[in-house]
Amino acid sequence: MIQAEIKGHRIVVRPFKNDDVDGLQANANDRDVWRNLRDRFPHPYLREDAWAWIEFARNTRPVSNFCIEIDGECAGGIGLMMQSDIHRKSGEIGYWLAKKHWGKGIMTHVVTEMTGVFFKNFDVIRIYAMTFAHNIGSAQVLLKAGYEKEACLKRSAIKDGVIYDQFVFAIFSQPDA
Repeated sequence: MIQAEIKGHRIVVRPFKNDDVDGLQANANDRDVWRNLRDRFPHPYLREDAWAWIEFARNTRPVSNFCIEIDGECAGGIGLMMQSDIHRKSGEIGYWLAKKHWGKGIMTHVVTEMTGVFFKNFDVIRIYAMTFAHNIGSAQVLLKAGYEKEACLKRSAIKDGVIYDQFVFAIFSQPDA
């Protein structure tokens, strides 16, 4: 769990709990949030979607998906999806934040701190993220958190009927001495 005070907001990153259902549903049910995420993140985001996510996150071992609580309300999420086979030492970080909290430095702080938590607690040497090319805010979050831009995948994703380029960002653990 991480805690911070950012621009007057109390931030806690912790495992999801049942009490998160209302905040999760309300903050995830935003088209502007959805348009920057993969299609497995539903829209509209219904109460049953929130319950299903909370159950999934709580039952995943090790815990790898966390609630971003802001001022006592579930206002986002962050997680690490471990890869397999030859990519088994890599993890993909994913995150989202309620629109009312965009542009305040909250996600940069959370991504920076959680990247350290993930390196410490998971068997990874590389953490990467993929963003739509139009999502400048997320790209800036990753760069400020120490990630480097590795690639532009041309015409690699389709969202809401539109074909987009994607950027790949990565950060690496320190090599053993």
